[in-house]
Amino acid sequence: MKIELVLGVVILFLLIGGAIYTIFKMMNSLGGEVKSAFPLSLEQYLAQNPHCKTNFGIKCSTCNSNRIHRKVVANTSVFSCNSCSTNLYHVDA
Repeated sequence: MKIELVLGVVILFLLIGGAIYTIFKMMNSLGGEVKSAFPLSLEQYLAQNPHCKTNFGIKCSTCNSNRIHRKVVANTSVFSCNSCSTNLYHVDA
């Protein structure tokens, strides 16, 4: 009876550990997808669009809006324009 209980607990821990590992592996793979959707870093974005750096922050190179939305995905902050939905740049955490 004791051995079945111990075996059951070990199997439960292995299942939970496997699920946690799978979740973290999926989150890490999302980082590559995020960077392909937002290929420019902030430095690269400003090098290509120097007029987009203002006294009030960064603006969109497409529509000149300063309404920039930040979203965090897989330890990467991604920024897009709230007005025209253009993907702008990413910043690694």
